[in-house]
Amino acid sequence: MLEVFNLNERESYQRYTDIDMKVFIRFRNWGGKWRDWLEYPDANHANLKRTEWTSTGTTGVYYKRQGDIVSLRIEIRDITGNVSLGRIPSELTPIQGNAAMLNVPVFEGGSSNDRHLQINPDGGMTLLATNDKYVGTQINWSI
Repeated sequence: MLEVFNLNERESYQRYTDIDMKVFIRFRNWGGKWRDWLEYPDANHANLKRTEWTSTGTTGVYYKRQGDIVSLRIEIRDITGNVSLGRIPSELTPIQGNAAMLNVPVFEGGSSNDRHLQINPDGGMTLLATNDKYVGTQINWSI
């Protein structure tokens, strides 16, 4: 379906909706020339998805999504060994269908005690070989 809207005598735009309900728009400038068609994102577009801070199931560990960016907030203390950090939805993992390893800084001046975060394809997360240092950080990645 093609619709034409006249904003005034010199400006107008067209809106086209295809059979899959995708919407495209284009504008005509004051010189009468039409611009290229642009896809108009619908409410389900990945870059419009957003969640608030949500617990992973482990105290002090939360995630949130803003478009295609996922943030993981970690605040843990006095834990040693491998530590489960809970789970995020599998569609939010850094590499879909594969495990990922991310660096996690600990709260001190050097990087010799930094740790690694393993994120499995199912969304399960483990902080590897932790020591009793304070880990208070936020990690971000694109999906």
